[in-house]
Parts: sequence; structure tokens; C-alpha cells
Amino acid sequence: MKPKVSVVKVSEDIYDAVSRAIEIAGGMEVKKGDKVVIKINLCNFRDYTSGATTDPRVLGALVKYIKTVYSPGELYVVESDATSMNASILFKWLGFEDMAKELGFKLVNLTRDANDEVALDGRKLRKIKIAKTIVEADYLISLSKLKTHLLTKVTCGLKNMFGAIPIKRKIIYHRYLDDAIVDANIAMKVDFSMVDGLISLEGEKGPTYGYPRRTGLIIAGRDIVAVDSVCARILGFNPLLIGHIRKAWLSGIGEINATVEGDGLEFVGSSFDLVHAGLLKLVYWLKARR
Repeated sequence: MKPKVSVVKVSEDIYDAVSRAIEIAGGMEVKKGDKVVIKINLCNFRDYTSGATTDPRVLGALVKYIKTVYSPGELYVVESDATSMNASILFKWLGFEDMAKELGFKLVNLTRDANDEVALDGRKLRKIKIAKTIVEADYLISLSKLKTHLLTKVTCGLKNMFGAIPIKRKIIYHRYLDDAIVDANIAMKVDFSMVDGLISLEGEKGPTYGYPRRTGLIIAGRDIVAVDSVCARILGFNPLLIGHIRKAWLSGIGEINATVEGDGLEFVGSSFDLVHAGLLKLVYWLKARR
């Protein structure tokens, strides 16, 4: 059975769009008292109008929905440092510190968090560091952006979790970036993926300096690979030709095909070729056995 992915148009009521996207996708499985962790995307010193960083209006709607519907315990919003940015500074500079006080969640810079180094049977990595906040999460949510990327073509939920690796110079993984993205998602299994496409970012200079587009969409689902596959189609790519999406599917993280529902289906394009995907997976499986 194919996983369900919602594609919802956003009007003036962002909370309504976020809640409909979650409900159409089958809801979340957050239990009362759960520790919920939301990984956002703050890649540079650019605000949400650039399309490059998490829109605080979408995060705010998501936090309010979770608190209202599920009554979780502690709720954390997290990001890690990158080569060119410090997450703690961006929390303050982009207004997330004030939002945390207003809405009652905790901000964590994963690079400054305690971490565990765990063994991993990944595509490339045999060990990986994971921040304690993520290790101890009962429910992990990826709240990513709908963006293109110079190296990986697209960057949505799967790439967002690569950003959760709690080291600053993640550039060391760029020589095998697609595999490292997959390995990060093997180590940090996402329970729910939501992609903020309110203002997307497109062009060959993504994920930071592309051009913003008012796409007006929220994409969501329980299967992070399926959600990324739909997002690739929205951005004009065949998901089978996106290395980290294809490899995540072949590694069993999720399904590349999805049942797409919602009122934004015209953005998705033609239905995906299930037979083609199945035959391709068989070819990869046969090659792996040689």
C-alpha cells in the first residue's frame, strides 16, 4: 500500500493549512506527555521571505496544532551549526527565541548539545554522532523547506535531517553527499515530515541564494521519502533521478511512490510510474547481488 502525502494550498489561514495537511496525511502518532522534537532549516542569515529558511508562521502553526491536539510533554525546536552559520545566533537574529518564549517550546543548538557516537551500518558511514535531544525524542518531525540545491538538485525532508548531524563542518561529507544524507536518515528516523512551501526557493543557486517563489503549499506525510518524492515533482524533477531520494528508497527508509491528496494536486504533475520504479528497484537489487 502506497503511503499518503498531502499537498495543501495555503490561504491567509496558515494554521488551517497546516492542520489540514496533517489530517489528510493520516495524522501524527504523538502520545500525551511525549517529548516532541522538530528539526527546522536555518541555513544562513536570511529571513523567511528569501525562501531559504523556515517560515516562523508555519512553525508557529505546527507547534500550536501539536499542543492543542496531542498534549505533548516537552517540545523542542532544533537546528545545528553549519560551516557558514551559528544556529544559536540565527535563533536570536531570526526571532525564534521570542517565539519560543511566546509558544512555550525549547530551542536547542544540536552542535552544543551532548551527543552520542553510535555504530551505523550505513551506505558510507560506520559511525555517526547524534545529539542527545534527538536520541531521547519520542516523536521526531522534520519541518523542512521546499528548495532546490546546487549539489543535490532538491533539498527537503531527507536533506534537512543531514543538517541535524551535530558537527559544524558537515562539508567533510560532500564527497559522498547523497550517501551521507541517507545514512543520517538511517540513524535519525523521522516520524513525520512536513515541507514548508509557502515561499519556495528555486534556481541553480539554491539552497541559499536561489530566487523565492510564492508557491503557497504545505506538503506532509508520515513517509519522508514519499514526501520528498512529491516535492521533487513539484520542483520539476523526476525523483528517480535525485540521488539521495532514490538511495533512501533503495535503502528501505521509505517508498518513492505515494498516494497524493489535497487541493494542490495541480502542482504535482503527472502521476508517478509505479511499474518503472518497480523494475528499476529490481535492477538495483540484481546489481547488488553481483
